[in-house]
Amino acid sequence: MPKEPARYIQCYQVKIGDNEWVHIPGCWAATQDPACCTCDISGSELERAQQARREAEAYIEKLHDRAHERTERLNQMFQTNKKIHAEMRKLEQILAKQTA
Repeated sequence: MPKEPARYIQCYQVKIGDNEWVHIPGCWAATQDPACCTCDISGSELERAQQARREAEAYIEKLHDRAHERTERLNQMFQTNKKIHAEMRKLEQILAKQTA
């Protein structure tokens, strides 16, 4: 009967409160210091949450840029409309003098 390879338990993160995370070590290095973990814990909850946050921040930045561009366009349109109305007033005065 072939022998099964030893199961290796990787380190992982567990959320225990609103903003508290606990590192559950699976490797010897992590028992000394979680920052020295030799496992690849790419699937941990904490890392997924950090990735989701980075994506959300990038999306917010993109929305902010769009809003800024649209505000600039709106201001340009407002200035153009202001010039058009001033020109219309001048033409209306000229027309009023001609018909009087």
